[in-house]
Amino acid sequence: MTHGEELVARWRCGSRENARGALILLLHDHGGDEDAAFALAALLPAEPAIAALRGPLRAPGGGYRWFETGPTGRQAAASLTASMDAVERWIDDRAGDAEELWLAGFGQGAVLAEAVLLRTPQRYAGAALLHAGGPLHTGLPVEPNRRRGLEIFHGTATPNADELHRLVAWFAARTTTSPLTIMGEHR
Repeated sequence: MTHGEELVARWRCGSRENARGALILLLHDHGGDEDAAFALAALLPAEPAIAALRGPLRAPGGGYRWFETGPTGRQAAASLTASMDAVERWIDDRAGDAEELWLAGFGQGAVLAEAVLLRTPQRYAGAALLHAGGPLHTGLPVEPNRRRGLEIFHGTATPNADELHRLVAWFAARTTTSPLTIMGEHR
């Protein structure tokens, strides 16, 4: 798989009670895939639709990644931009009717989520950015108030039970309007 190919996704359709038309887009970490990210779907509220995307590049140790990095571990700008473009194309092609778009990224997926969010903030309701530490640095120029009005959850790339509980409650408070229901899933 390369940057030019269509992204692979695993879906869970939202419930009929998804009055907000919310979609949560899950972006895995380096070495993960859509199935690893989708594991979080079982914990999230049933109302919003959920799509877990697979990164376009094979990771050296197995799994996939979103972008290449240089010798210092910093994102290769062209590779990050290509993944941003791919995610936005996927949204346009597959999720354009969602009324609320939410991003949830882990590790490398958090860097990508923040980059996409900062590129077109008006398109998103917010994001959960789960990363190894400190503020994320995408290397993209950012206006000082670019995040104003966006809901942001910061956490670690491998959250403990308490942090997962806070994340689930955070999404539930922002994406649901009714009791939970049982849902199916598909690719």
